[in-house]
Amino acid sequence: TLLVHMLRQALGPACTPIVHIVFPQMSAPELLSYLADELTGAGAAAHNASVHLSVQRMARFLEENTRRGKRALVIVDEAHTCARPAGAHRRRARAAG
Repeated sequence: TLLVHMLRQALGPACTPIVHIVFPQMSAPELLSYLADELTGAGAAAHNASVHLSVQRMARFLEENTRRGKRALVIVDEAHTCARPAGAHRRRARAAG
């Protein structure tokens, strides 16, 4: 969290919002829904939305954010613990062998 705090200060007001995900161990749909909620400020209003709706919400938000001259940043603590899509480990094993 100290590093995230320092990063926030260094980047300044042009970098907003900054979303800090501290528990990424959720399914992809849950993570996308959470991220869309955090970026848009919707809170739990749209919690557990479909993947399609979450991606649309993020795309609209990021487009508008860019128009305002802002840049969003997503920081994922412990990213290596993120859920992998089903079958990802099999594809990795085939590619290595």
